[in-house]
Amino acid sequence: TNSCYMDKLAMKVNGVQVFGGPVVDGGRLSLTRIPSQFSGMSLFVPATDIQVGGELELKCCGAGDCAFVVSTYHCPPCSVTKNGGYPATLPIDGFTAGSCSPHFGADADRMTSFYITVPGDSSVTLPAATVAAPYVAVFGQKGHLDDWCPAGKNCGGPCPPNYCVCNK
Repeated sequence: TNSCYMDKLAMKVNGVQVFGGPVVDGGRLSLTRIPSQFSGMSLFVPATDIQVGGELELKCCGAGDCAFVVSTYHCPPCSVTKNGGYPATLPIDGFTAGSCSPHFGADADRMTSFYITVPGDSSVTLPAATVAAPYVAVFGQKGHLDDWCPAGKNCGGPCPPNYCVCNK
């Protein structure tokens, strides 16, 4: 169904509705170093890998905009076959690359994050995965993300240095 609760966030993975919860990862990705900017956001972690051709729909229910941050594995060249192709496709679809991202696993595995604002009562569907994406986390909240760290921003700014990957 296309159910959407008023003033909530929702995510569909391959057509299956998923509702988010507080930023506490129960273990599928074992997220660490979650940027302070993401506190208060809901966390969505797909229960299974997103397969090639799989889709991810982010829904903003009710009035008012929603902020979504999509984080995926990023450690070239080893991540190229495990990141859904999102680092290449998301910027084309209006997502803004960022400097702040969580880590996962044994804290050595880095992620990269992409931000988008979705108007109320609408949704955005990520481009179909071009390669499998086993390591994806989506953070979301009603309203805007006030302290987003765009790619290339000096990591000495409001984004704590240990959460940043600076593009120089």
